[in-house]
Amino acid sequence: MFGKSHSSTHRTSPCSEVNLIASGTLIRGYITSAGDIRIDGKLDGTLSTDARVVVGKEGEIHGDIICKSADIMGKVKGTIRVEDLLSLKETAVVEGDIYTHRLEMASSAVFNGQCKMQPAAAQMQAPAMNDEEPEITLEHAARATA
Repeated sequence: MFGKSHSSTHRTSPCSEVNLIASGTLIRGYITSAGDIRIDGKLDGTLSTDARVVVGKEGEIHGDIICKSADIMGKVKGTIRVEDLLSLKETAVVEGDIYTHRLEMASSAVFNGQCKMQPAAAQMQAPAMNDEEPEITLEHAARATA
């Protein structure tokens, strides 16, 4: 009666779970997950997942997104790094740079920024999470002035 269920609907992997940030919710900080994430509320911070991100029509992200694939219907202000397919739907408003392998964009979607399409492995670098100033080497300075 209280034993383990052997049902075929039993989920064994945390990656099969969907995380939801509901409308009316505001989160500030860094979110990381192995599973899908849907944002219908607001996030001020970075979102990183090994799976799919969906930003609903009412969803807003002020920060970076790093994920496998994404469907954007709401607003994003920040850098978007998508390993596979980024889909900007009809109501999407994106201000920031995009790095993706494939891009699909509805004619009424708004995008202001740069888009770089390149192989997935070269772009999926998560930002460093520390409060220190970035180290600038002589090599960096030489490249910046060249």
